[in-house]
Amino acid sequence: MKNQNLFALIIAFLAWFGVILQFMVFEIPISNYLSYFTVQTNTLIAISMSLFLWKNENPVKKALTSHFWLSALAEYIVIVALIYNVYLRWGWPTVGLQTLADNIVHILVPVLYIIFWYKYIPKGSIYIGQVFKWLAFPLVYLIYTLVLGYSTQWYPYPFMDINKLSYGMVILNSLVISGFYLGIGFLLKWVNGRKK
Repeated sequence: MKNQNLFALIIAFLAWFGVILQFMVFEIPISNYLSYFTVQTNTLIAISMSLFLWKNENPVKKALTSHFWLSALAEYIVIVALIYNVYLRWGWPTVGLQTLADNIVHILVPVLYIIFWYKYIPKGSIYIGQVFKWLAFPLVYLIYTLVLGYSTQWYPYPFMDINKLSYGMVILNSLVISGFYLGIGFLLKWVNGRKK
């Protein structure tokens, strides 16, 4: 338990630090900044890891440190890392503190969190139905982003930008990414079931 708490503390610190640092160097309105899925996921990890360390039990802590929610965050942060490092990084040049912040939220936190998830989420904690339920948050995010983009003409990611792409292409991109979510979800279920 002591090692688990230390691990959670490190992840919480890095996630909070990365999100705050990135906001300080990003120089965009906070409403836009908070619209990035990366920021939302890292913030949720920071909150969950902070609550994990909180001694007093309450319904909020119970929900945000449950095996279901911590596993959902594992799926989300894997998607964050994959999409950024495979697709977005090469068209998103950064320097100095921007590079540090980007590497914290897109590499360091994802890697450490997945290790935490693997080590401390008990075997057999994931069920098939949960994999589909984890799609709820990304779906809400998609709707929010499209509504935000329609009203402000600003989109956080190029593959969701209806100003540059057709509605059909954005829907196709969303379906492909949804497939990635399901694939990662089933992979996490398989990995969790294979634990010794």
